[in-house]
Amino acid sequence: MNNRFHSSSRASSFNQVNEGSSSASIDQNESGADVVETDLRFLGVGRLYGNKEQKETPNKETILSRLSSATVAVIGLGGVGSWSAEALVRSGIGNIILIDLDDICISNTNRQLHAMSSTVGKMKIEEMKRRLVDINPKVNVTLITIDNANTMINSLLPQVTAIIDAIDGMYEKTALILACVENQIPCVTCGGAAGRIDPTKVVIDDLTKVQEDRLLFKCRKLLRQQYGFPKVPIPKSGRKERIRSWRIYAVYSTEVQQKVAQQEYGSSFRTCDGALGTACFVTGTYGFVAASKVVEMIATDRMVVPKKRPGRRVEQEQVQPLDDSMSVPRDLLQPFGEYPNLLNITEEMRSLFHPVIKLPRREKLSGDISTTTSLDEVYDYIVKDFTGLVDNSVIIEDKKFPQLLPTREEAVEHARAYPSNTMKGYDVGRYDEDRQGMYTSSLFGDSNSDDKTRRTVHVGIDIGAPVGCTVYAFEDGIVHSVGYNPDVGDYGHVIVIEHTLPSSTKAYALYGHLAKSVLKAKAGETIAKGQVIGYIGNTDENGGWTGTHLHFQVAVNPPMKQHDMPGTIRLVDRNVLLLEYVDPRYILGEIY
Repeated sequence: MNNRFHSSSRASSFNQVNEGSSSASIDQNESGADVVETDLRFLGVGRLYGNKEQKETPNKETILSRLSSATVAVIGLGGVGSWSAEALVRSGIGNIILIDLDDICISNTNRQLHAMSSTVGKMKIEEMKRRLVDINPKVNVTLITIDNANTMINSLLPQVTAIIDAIDGMYEKTALILACVENQIPCVTCGGAAGRIDPTKVVIDDLTKVQEDRLLFKCRKLLRQQYGFPKVPIPKSGRKERIRSWRIYAVYSTEVQQKVAQQEYGSSFRTCDGALGTACFVTGTYGFVAASKVVEMIATDRMVVPKKRPGRRVEQEQVQPLDDSMSVPRDLLQPFGEYPNLLNITEEMRSLFHPVIKLPRREKLSGDISTTTSLDEVYDYIVKDFTGLVDNSVIIEDKKFPQLLPTREEAVEHARAYPSNTMKGYDVGRYDEDRQGMYTSSLFGDSNSDDKTRRTVHVGIDIGAPVGCTVYAFEDGIVHSVGYNPDVGDYGHVIVIEHTLPSSTKAYALYGHLAKSVLKAKAGETIAKGQVIGYIGNTDENGGWTGTHLHFQVAVNPPMKQHDMPGTIRLVDRNVLLLEYVDPRYILGEIY
């Protein structure tokens, strides 16, 4: 029997009486009455797997003991994970770890088990625990929160029997799969359930055999390219290729995912819901299929453990991460002190890029210009601090305005009153700046929530400029997407361009807060280096920002949503997402 079942201290506590039970209840437990109660709850599961045709069929008591002794972690308690967690407990799993950092949103109602009118605004893991304990009062539920995440995960990992991955983020999902491989923990990873309506198309197979799932495709690609997992061969016509299994189960749908019309796309971070529709009978099926595989492995004692290092890990990843404040591999740290040069941009390349905005030169320079002279000594602009330590109100015609107007109506009225905005001078807002207090609209999260869960860390560079200032493409490319994100604090009119660098590497650049004229561009259109792609927009066009500016952001991978990238991220996601959104100074130069 797998020794994971007995390594947890929780196993012995499963048959103990809950705190607050009477002495009579304890006597009943010692005499066997409480065991009968437990058996009655899950006896059907014991009989089910006890009747499976095996050479040595275990009795139902052995099966129930395996289930009650097991510890399963469910990571992500959304439309998939919430159903998985309940299915596990209803199947007799005695110890469950729940990991999710979000609260329940009203738009979760159509697909998430715990989302009800009475639970909106409450933490998912807490509501899920209440439900699971009501199903089985003897289940041991461990909650992982922001405050205890690092210490709890490290201490609990050796005790975990299996993991269900119900995360919807590509990088977090990939990191979790890697952790399961390194720690030899059986894992069932779940693909994207959105945009699908047929639950009968949901299947489970090895991750190498997944079809029609963009999220799992991207994870698989990252595992191959950055961590040396073996390539999945493409079968030639008329021939069958033998695919090396990674021994990582994946739940996915063979149904072709629906597409959303261009005009239906908005910001992917505007609400708790995405651009693609969802249905509980599909997300629930994903969760049930994942739970069924875990229960089957435990009940039959046939654990499918990922292959240890299924391929050669690439050299640049053979490094230890830094501390919690900056978990970026050390050998990726390049100029500017602390940020990875993931696009491998050289000084020579950078010297050939066209400026995205032509900043005015200073009339008088202090001393000779040398190679160590920073751009703000040559060009006429200032670098602003948006952390909240200084007042950054916008002054227009001797009137003071907040950086972000609270409503769209006020933004339209402001643009009519100040059509040219007459903002004086140019300025720069920094990358990786925690702007507590600046992002006040609901787009960035609940204002009453913990600072770590609001999106306050800026992952682009802002170049403040007057309305109508010309914006250029820094390199050749193709329009990925273009559109209008209308919410207060969003990008307004925005374009995303897939640029091809001189090294043939792809870089995805978002140019946000532009004037409406940018909508003349079409997806797939070719863009030349130095071509005019748009103009700085006013408050009625740029999301309500009185400090008119260009938001310039660079990503390693194509955005998951049309004309959108998260310009700000949560502090808890910083370590991971700084490896996706590159420091724009690698393109703009040492602008500060």
